[in-house]
Amino acid sequence: MYRDAFWTERSLSYVCRGFGNLNRGEEYDRVFPAVHTGFLDYDLFPEHPEFVSTFLLTNTKNGRIFSDRLRISVVYLNRIELATEEDKIYGLDLWARAFRAATWEELEMLSKQNEYLQKTVVTIRKLTAEERIRQHCQAREDFEYWERMRALELQRSKEALAESQRSLREKDAQLAAALARIAELETEKARQ
Repeated sequence: MYRDAFWTERSLSYVCRGFGNLNRGEEYDRVFPAVHTGFLDYDLFPEHPEFVSTFLLTNTKNGRIFSDRLRISVVYLNRIELATEEDKIYGLDLWARAFRAATWEELEMLSKQNEYLQKTVVTIRKLTAEERIRQHCQAREDFEYWERMRALELQRSKEALAESQRSLREKDAQLAAALARIAELETEKARQ
């Protein structure tokens, strides 16, 4: 729901990690397709607005599909009004509206149109109704957040320490050079 400047690279990374399930010696026709579906609330390509985009590996000269086994699809939650008849037949617009629902009432109204969405809403209600589970999840999120903050602070401290040590080495070298110069001057003065 937030703009991720690296979403295209991130989605490529996810889909590529999912590809290559074969073990040594297995036939390549047994490789599973890798599909990544992203739900975005902003346009990746504002000059070409659409509700659903699907990207495949294709020849840039003639558009021939190289492989359909790596696929990235994007559902633009901010473009539901651009849903095609086919999108509506498969209920993609309904699911997109469910993702955007702001209240339980809105979600329940939408779920009346689709039995699978209705089952999903019931499951979500059960999961979120468990206060203990919610508290546990919140505690885990808090723990992970503070661990990240501690790690970040530790990294910053290490960098500051390294910078201080570098600065001290430079000052030690300057001091050694100054002491050497003083010794030279004292030796010269003693000769004179």
